[in-house]
Amino acid sequence: MSSLSIRLPLRRDSDDGYKMIKSIQSMVKQNFKMLLLTIPGERVMIPEYGVGLPRYLFELHSSNLEQNISSKINQQVDRYMPYLRIDNMQFNTLANEPSSLHIEITYSIPSLNFRDLLALTI
Repeated sequence: MSSLSIRLPLRRDSDDGYKMIKSIQSMVKQNFKMLLLTIPGERVMIPEYGVGLPRYLFELHSSNLEQNISSKINQQVDRYMPYLRIDNMQFNTLANEPSSLHIEITYSIPSLNFRDLLALTI
């Protein structure tokens, strides 16, 4: 099977030289994760790209914070990944890390009849 993209973070692989993404679903998940983690201004030639979740690391956890993050995610997905539909977003704090924010996003790609979950902790 041919490869679609390099899997990030880069890791060596004896088959292809580097680990590769070989399915559209895996590539969409990686691209979605990069959209969430990229800080606006960080991507060359597209300064408004990214949600910038790391910027929220030291924000106090509140419903207003969740609303701001949710709104930013929806705006960025609409602009840069219009084929992706966000079905649900959940925000939680982890018991062992009370200063962190755990985000679970259920998303789908209707044209491919595909549904998945992306979970991140910041």
